[in-house]
Amino acid sequence: MHPTETPRWIYPGADWFVEAFGASVVRAWLERHAAPGWWQPVTLDVALPDPACERRDCGDSCVCLLRLEAEMALYHAARKEPADVLEMKWSCGVTSRSPAALAGLRDAVERHFRLTANANRVAVIDPTGAADASLATLHALGTTTLRVVSLGDGKEAVSTITTARRLEFRRIEAVVSVTPGLQREVESLIERLIAAAPDRIVLPSAYMGHVAQRLIGAGRSCVARNVFASRSGQSAGSRRTEPLKPPSTGSVIALGQRSIGRVGPLSYQNHRAPGAYLAALEQGALPIERGLLLTHDDIVRGLVMASLSADFSIDIAMVEAACGIDFRRYFRAEWNALRDFEDMGALSIDAAHLALTPQGRLVCDDVCRVFDQRARMLTEACERPHLL
Repeated sequence: MHPTETPRWIYPGADWFVEAFGASVVRAWLERHAAPGWWQPVTLDVALPDPACERRDCGDSCVCLLRLEAEMALYHAARKEPADVLEMKWSCGVTSRSPAALAGLRDAVERHFRLTANANRVAVIDPTGAADASLATLHALGTTTLRVVSLGDGKEAVSTITTARRLEFRRIEAVVSVTPGLQREVESLIERLIAAAPDRIVLPSAYMGHVAQRLIGAGRSCVARNVFASRSGQSAGSRRTEPLKPPSTGSVIALGQRSIGRVGPLSYQNHRAPGAYLAALEQGALPIERGLLLTHDDIVRGLVMASLSADFSIDIAMVEAACGIDFRRYFRAEWNALRDFEDMGALSIDAAHLALTPQGRLVCDDVCRVFDQRARMLTEACERPHLL
């Protein structure tokens, strides 16, 4: 993954993954044809490290892309038919390839998967290396969402956004990626992004204070966790107004070195070392290095945090029915902290719903953290070192 690219939201995070969990566990799950979730439409997350490979001149026959197709074929064979894809994301390392290589990758995806008619096709772009030809190729290949990693003074990001608008991408997003503490730099970047008017601006958590207030003052609303859009929902060039959503409860098929995926209750990460990733594929094995079998508690808390992140609310009855819990009793340890947010005016709580207020949307991270039992357990263990 590009060092400045915002990772896909997951819970629990990869820090909890263990090497004892490997490819054999995932394959066993895939080969159970009645496995819950495996037959639902999937999210496809395609990644290459940046630089994509040592051979920058490998061009149309890029061995990295051939390896991606080998990995796709393993999932296709395990499922015995192509999976329907609701969303596909290409990382910066993928989009930096030549136009012919990108067309070849598109063809490989279509050989092993079925992209639904309304599939969201996301391309993440590093503007420091993005050429007009690359953007034109991505548009021609059907990219619906262009995600521009925005860093430094923002001039290159603005240039990319301007070109993308001329090409009429359906949605243009700017993901702010600035080292925490560089306040003056991020303020300059934000002013340029406000003028460039992408459809969405995504802030890192460290800047959800006065930088977020500047976006609100410029006519934007917080529409999902750390995501800001024009209040009218009709930024220049925008034809879609729905907020960004975290991955659904369906499978996330991760392709490429270091990628993170999820199948049913299994979260996993591909090999991070290039040699180990290649060796697994040469042996006809899924290149999975580590992962985690999610507990019922992980699934419940992940569902709650995903709902808050996407919709700023929790339908208590829905969670109770889906997870087989009494919400108030299950989260009794969290209830006092939730009441504190209610007293602050950040949260409204009734028998049916828990919802963030407009000002509470800016502290969505903090409210989600209340439900993060694993982080709390780690903090408590650090305070009592004899438990480590």
